[in-house]
Formats: sequence, structure tokens, C-alpha cells
Amino acid sequence: MPSALHYRKIPNTKDFPFTECIAFEKYDGTNLHFRWDRDFGWHAFGTRRDEFNIDDRGEELFRHDHPELSDAMEVFRQTLSASLAHTFSELASESTVQGFTAFAEYLGANSFAGRHKFDDVKRLVMFDVARDEDLLGPFEFVERFGHLPIARIVYRGKFTVASSPGHSPKMFVAGNTVSPRVSFANQDEAAAICKWARSRLMST
Repeated sequence: MPSALHYRKIPNTKDFPFTECIAFEKYDGTNLHFRWDRDFGWHAFGTRRDEFNIDDRGEELFRHDHPELSDAMEVFRQTLSASLAHTFSELASESTVQGFTAFAEYLGANSFAGRHKFDDVKRLVMFDVARDEDLLGPFEFVERFGHLPIARIVYRGKFTVASSPGHSPKMFVAGNTVSPRVSFANQDEAAAICKWARSRLMST
């Protein structure tokens, strides 16, 4: 039986609403998540398919299972941990939310399709945050976390798709074909997220 995904699969553009959106660059690294609780602070982390406790034993198990990601927690502590915890604490004080999950891509200069060069300097780029189990909408995500290293915004505006008979549709924003490898999210429907992979992008 396949393991449950800690970050759900993202559909393509087929059913995406034609409304205002934000497009983020989509990176070719490894999808990681970090869980924060208002009572316990940082307590769990892992990849898209597994999760470990944030303690000596949990981090040892993570490094054993994912040697190519061995410095992920060190990078997290150096770049995101303190700032995120501060922001999460502020947000928790405004509501009854119990916890947050930060989703970030782990990558280096030569990372591709989840594979990494050992000698590359690695970084974490945030692309989503969940409040309890619900993803924040992209506009709130940018407003609340734009001061941190988040995915580069490549477009803000109305989302439209044009298609040709016998071909995959092309993605257009403001009359121009969007660069490949982006993720879209809608302002009013936080769950309306889709992606456009390089293999589906037609030449103009």
C-alpha cells in the first residue's frame, strides 16, 4: 500500500478557474515539510512520503533513510526555523489554530528532479504553508511569509488557457506564454492549485 502524501499531488490546468492568480516558480529539488505546534514548537519533519520526530533519534533515522538530504535540518535551523516560529506564534495568537506546516524545496545549484550534488551549497525555498490541515491561499502566503525565502513570483494577474485541436493546451497570462515549471494558486479558492510541467508546454 502506498504511503500517504504529506503534500498532495498537484493537478494540471484542466479545471483551474479563470480568475486572478499568482504563479510561483516550481523548483526541481526535494519536497520537505516541517511541523510546528503551539504547545510543542517544532516537532516533526520529513519528505513528501515520510515523517520523523525532531529529536536526536528522529534526525538520525532521517539521515539514514535520506543520506542525500543529510544537512536538511541544519539548513532549516540556519535559515528558517527561528523566523518561521516567530511568525507562527503570532498567527496562533490571533486564532484557535493548533499548528502549522511549512513546505519547502531543498535544492542546490545543480539539483534536478530530486537529485543533488553533494558539494553544492543547499538552500530551502518555501512554497506553501498549511494552517492545521488547510493550505493558506497564495495571497495570504505572500503577505505573511514574503520576507522569508519563498518561491519566486513569476506572475500576478488573470489566468487564461488557449488550446489547439489535437494538442495539449498552452498556458497564457496577459497574452504571453508562461515560462515552464510554475505552480498556480487562486486567491479565492486556496485548494485551486495546478502545475504546468515542461513536457506539456508547447512552442509558440
